[in-house]
Amino acid sequence: MTNIKKGMNRDLFETFGANVFLIALGGLTSVFLARVLGPEMRGELAIILLWSGILSTLASLGINESLGYFVGIKRSGKWKYLYTSLIVSALTGLVLFVPCVFSVPLLMRDYSKRIIDLGMLSVGFCSLVVPQVMLAQSFLQGSGRIRQLNLINLFNTSLYFLLILFIWMLFTRGHHDISLTVGAYIGSFSITILVLYALLSYLRRNEYGESKNEFNHFDYLAGKNFIRYGASITIANLVNQASIKLDQIFLSFLVSPALIGFYAVALATSAGISVTALTISTIALPRITNASKLEERKNVIRNLFLSYYLSSIPIFILTFATLPFFIPLLFGCAFDESINASRIFLVGSIFVGANQLGVAIFKAVGLPKYAIISRALTLSLLAFCLSLLVPKYNIVGAAWAVVISNSITSLFTITYIAKTNGTKLSHIIFPKREDLKALKEGILKYHFKNSIRLRFYASITEKYPLDGKP
Repeated sequence: MTNIKKGMNRDLFETFGANVFLIALGGLTSVFLARVLGPEMRGELAIILLWSGILSTLASLGINESLGYFVGIKRSGKWKYLYTSLIVSALTGLVLFVPCVFSVPLLMRDYSKRIIDLGMLSVGFCSLVVPQVMLAQSFLQGSGRIRQLNLINLFNTSLYFLLILFIWMLFTRGHHDISLTVGAYIGSFSITILVLYALLSYLRRNEYGESKNEFNHFDYLAGKNFIRYGASITIANLVNQASIKLDQIFLSFLVSPALIGFYAVALATSAGISVTALTISTIALPRITNASKLEERKNVIRNLFLSYYLSSIPIFILTFATLPFFIPLLFGCAFDESINASRIFLVGSIFVGANQLGVAIFKAVGLPKYAIISRALTLSLLAFCLSLLVPKYNIVGAAWAVVISNSITSLFTITYIAKTNGTKLSHIIFPKREDLKALKEGILKYHFKNSIRLRFYASITEKYPLDGKP
C-alpha cells in the first residue's frame, strides 16, 4: 500500500473543503456580477482584473514564492525570513509601481477613459498591496499552517462576496457604476491584509511570548537569495500568467467586451475543476519539502497526482452534463452564448490543473527552471493555436486553443516529473487497487473516526481480529 505522510489526509480534506466553499462563493459572486453588470460591463471588469493580476505578479518579483520555499526547507529562521521578504518586497513594489500603472493606457487603449482610469487604480493598488498579501500566504503555506491559510482565503473571498452581494441588492442592471465593483475588490484585499498581519503577530507572540526574537532582523544574504530565486520564479509566474490568461489577452484585443463577458462566464463554470488543482497544489510545497528520503518523495508526488485525478473527473462529468441548465438559470438567458465555450473549456481545465500541479511540484523540489520550460511550452503552443482559431471562431476558438496546448504540455510535464524521480509515467497516472482502498480508508477515518459506527467496529475487531489471532 502506498505510504502517505502523517497529516496529509487532514490537510487534503480540509483544504478541499475550504476550496469547495471558496469556489461556491466565487461562483455566486460571478452570478451576481453577471446579473448586475450584463455582458458588456462584465467583460470590462474582466479586463481590469486581468491586467491587475498580471502586473501585480510582475511587481511581486517572485519573492513570495521564494519565502515559501526557504521557510519550508529551513523553518528555524522563518520569522527573520518573513521580515526580510517584507522589506525587499516593499522596495521592489515602489520601484515597479510607476511602470505598471502607466502601462495600463497602452494595454487598454481601445477602452473608454473611465475604464482605463479604473484599470490604473486597480493596478496601482495591486502592485503595492497584493504582493504583501501573497507574502503572508506563502509564509503560512511554507510553515505548514494550511488551516490558517485556508481560513484567510475564506475570509477574503467571503468579504468580496458580501460586498458584491450588497451592491447587487442596492442596484439593478443599468443603474450600477462599475467603479463600485472595483472598489469592492480593493476593499476586500485592504481588510484582508490587516487581518493577515494580526494573525501573524498572534502566531509570533504565541511562539516567542513577549521576548525579542529574530523577526526584526534583516538578513542581507536571505534578501539576495530571495531575489535570485524569485527572479527565476517571476519569469515562470509571468509565463504562467500568460499561458493561463493568454486566451483572455487575445480576446481583449480582438473581440467586443460583450464576448469577453461570455468568456468570463465560461471560465467561471469550469472553476469546479480548478478547486481540486488548487487544493493539491497548496499542500504540495510543505509535503514535498518535508520528505526526507527519495522514496518518500516519490510516494508523495504520486499521491498528489492520483488525488487530483480521482477528485477532478467526477466534478468534470457532473458539470459537463448540467451546463445547459444552470448557465441560463444562474447567469441569465443573456449568457446562453457561453454554453459551447464552457463545455470546451471544461475539457481544457482538466489539463490546466495537471500543469498547475506539475509546476508546483517543480518548484517544491527546487527546480524552478523546469517550471519555466513547462509554462513556456504551454505559452508557445497556446499562442500558435489562438492565432489560428480566435480570428475565425472567437471564444469557441479560444477554448479549443486551451484544450490543445494544455493537453500536450501536461503530457510533457508529468513525463519529466516521472523521469527526474526515477519512476514510470504509468506509476503516476494510473491508480492501483491498493490506492483506491487507501483512499477509501482515509476518507472513512477522517470523516467518521468519532462516529458510533466506527467505535463499535473497533470494539468488535479488537475482540475478533481479522487475522484470527486474539
